[in-house]
Amino acid sequence: MGRGFAWLDTGTHDTLLDAGNFVRTLTERQGLQTGSPDEVAYQLKWINETQLRARAQKFGKNKIGEFSYTQMSYYPPRFSI
Repeated sequence: MGRGFAWLDTGTHDTLLDAGNFVRTLTERQGLQTGSPDEVAYQLKWINETQLRARAQKFGKNKIGEFSYTQMSYYPPRFSI
């Protein structure tokens, strides 16, 4: 596995808790989301900025909506031809 990937062994109760704490640290301290379908769809040009903005508004003030708004400023706008 390359950089940006993490293998989380969840075979026991303790390691499952460790994995959950790792994901929480990523989302709260670094502002990253794991497994964000909206981010992937936007990066791969499956949805455009207007569609991403609509998804962000749908989720409003929760963490998913906030993260979607950051994606629009982080990645350049996508234009369809």
